[in-house]
Amino acid sequence: MCVGACLLMSTSLLSQNDKGYFLVEFDAFTPPTKELIASLENTEAVPFLAPDILGAEQFLGDYRGKKVLIWFWSTADAVSTSQIDQINVLQSRYRDDLQVISFGEETKTELLDFRRSYPLDFPVIPNGKVLGEAAFGGDLGLGRFFLIDSEGVIQKVIPREAFESNADTAFKYAEDMIKSMN
Repeated sequence: MCVGACLLMSTSLLSQNDKGYFLVEFDAFTPPTKELIASLENTEAVPFLAPDILGAEQFLGDYRGKKVLIWFWSTADAVSTSQIDQINVLQSRYRDDLQVISFGEETKTELLDFRRSYPLDFPVIPNGKVLGEAAFGGDLGLGRFFLIDSEGVIQKVIPREAFESNADTAFKYAEDMIKSMN
């Protein structure tokens, strides 16, 4: 049960669902952010096919049957780069059940250069702004997460705002959601 994590996020508990965890509403989010999140959650994730910086094709459909964390970020953004270690931990901890796919805003060359200094244990797709703006809520800021269940449905959107206020708690919440999703 994620009672501790939910309470630490200064949220309002709505109800305990049949999966044993509490549904929460993030009071700190601005009304436009809440509306955008609501329009994205419980919808089919937009499929994509794109080469990552190492040349491997990343197709969302290849991960059916697995949970997927999609992360939009930039090497120039402090909130984004502060998330790297914890994202590596999530990918490692849930490797059999979770695939992290990230969309960096920079070019392939810039992201490859960045990767020499920072270990990235997940695929990184360059020039992610286009897909991020069009299909995955660009107004939610960089360092935003989309948690997609094994059926390809967006279960939870965690915007930049959550990580600005309390990154450790936001990651705990994300991990609780990963564990509870199908």
